[in-house]
Amino acid sequence: MTDPSKSTLVILAISTLLLAVTPLPEVTGEDGWEPDHVITWSPDEGPIVIDETVDVDETTRLIIEAGVEVRFDPDTGINVKGHLRVEGTEGEPVMFTPNTTGPVVNDSWEGISLLSESTGRSHRVDHAMFQGAHTGLLVSSAEALVQDCTFDLNRYGMLARGMAEVEVRVCRFTNNSVLGLEFETGADGLVVDCEFEDNVVGIFCYKGSDPQIVNCDFRANYHHISFSGSNGTVRSCTLRDAIAEAFECYDHSSPLLIDVIMEGLDDDGIHVRNASRPRMVGGTPVSQLGVDSKDNASYAIAMGWITVEVRDDDGKRLVEANVTLNGASGMTFSQGSTDDEGRLEEAMMSMYTLDSSGGLDRENPHTVFVEWRGHEQTFRVDPRDLDNDRVLKLEMDIGPPEPGGWGFIPNVLLLILISVIAISLAWWYTQRR
Repeated sequence: MTDPSKSTLVILAISTLLLAVTPLPEVTGEDGWEPDHVITWSPDEGPIVIDETVDVDETTRLIIEAGVEVRFDPDTGINVKGHLRVEGTEGEPVMFTPNTTGPVVNDSWEGISLLSESTGRSHRVDHAMFQGAHTGLLVSSAEALVQDCTFDLNRYGMLARGMAEVEVRVCRFTNNSVLGLEFETGADGLVVDCEFEDNVVGIFCYKGSDPQIVNCDFRANYHHISFSGSNGTVRSCTLRDAIAEAFECYDHSSPLLIDVIMEGLDDDGIHVRNASRPRMVGGTPVSQLGVDSKDNASYAIAMGWITVEVRDDDGKRLVEANVTLNGASGMTFSQGSTDDEGRLEEAMMSMYTLDSSGGLDRENPHTVFVEWRGHEQTFRVDPRDLDNDRVLKLEMDIGPPEPGGWGFIPNVLLLILISVIAISLAWWYTQRR
């Protein structure tokens, strides 16, 4: 059978299944959703050639088994309104690739889209290769777990948009001509143990998207990470050998970088503009980075872990005191309640700031607001107020107990008792006379 004939039969079979009215045996996903129909692509069918876009409707689950190769003609893809489960394995990954015989190039096919109609169903993609697409995988206002996948030679490796919630684990993003992974407005997610290499941008975080990026490795991207109006968190990552900057921030971005190592930098490690203020604690010291700041409102903030200790004016530790620590610009660095020792551990405080002029302490002094059982006090502090162990010791002026406070009722009872005794003694004395 020729490839075109085989392709036509596959498309007809898919269309027939999508329109079928006879329900298949019950299949329940991890989220409890039960499809009316299930389509299964297996490696026994040989390479599956898609010559027109496949639409998986809201009532259908598409399962792609390990070892399946799906080849796409130009301008085609898969749109999933129902549910997708890709079941590749380490030895038998699922391949999504252009239907060509020459070298793979990006924009050769459209991509796979998980659409908003599938909200409430958690898609899962394991051990798959996406190559040569415009957008390898689009998650639009849907939920998806994507793990052990490779996105190579696409225009966009993976996009999360709308109210998408994605978890991306142990994936590789390589040679994507625009970006590897993008979080657009409103999207949220977790990216863990992934590699980003030779992309124009490794990860792009757009307005209102604040993903968690943990233990990832970035190598030889033009920009490793870009933030635009995003306050995402990057933790325990390595950013090495960037062609331009290690990361860039603009449009009021204030990402938090914790234990992030930057290597192989030239003049500018960080590019900031439009009132952006990246915060860094641990990892590469800010003092070792070049900061290219385009405006006076943008700079990098070197943070430090500190402990806040709160006592009253008699030296008593104050338990469950609410503490808020703000920088001079009003940005909240830490917030929490003291423990049984009157301490708030692992708070953050700005040690100094750095911009293209070489460094300014414009985040100092800080403002610390403390509230405890109706008492409130504001402190002005700076790093010089810390002791050698980086403990910030605050003494709160409690003053006399307020009406309704802890000391009010015992005092009133004591006064009543004294009055009763006095009246009783007076009555006894008059009776004796």
